[in-house]
Amino acid sequence: MGYIVALDNLFLLKTKNSDNMKKWLFLFGMSLLVLMAYSQNPVTGIVLDDKDMPMIGAN
Repeated sequence: MGYIVALDNLFLLKTKNSDNMKKWLFLFGMSLLVLMAYSQNPVTGIVLDDKDMPMIGAN
């Protein structure tokens, strides 16, 4: 989860418009919720060994 925090901090440094920032943070949060909902591990949101998700869990 460290890379998400780093990207978030970089994004916050680049954005100057408050309304635009809120819109993108909302979209980012919703996409994160969708990823966690489709995964089987709600803590990390990443499936490490799942045969139903070959793109994520492929070796």
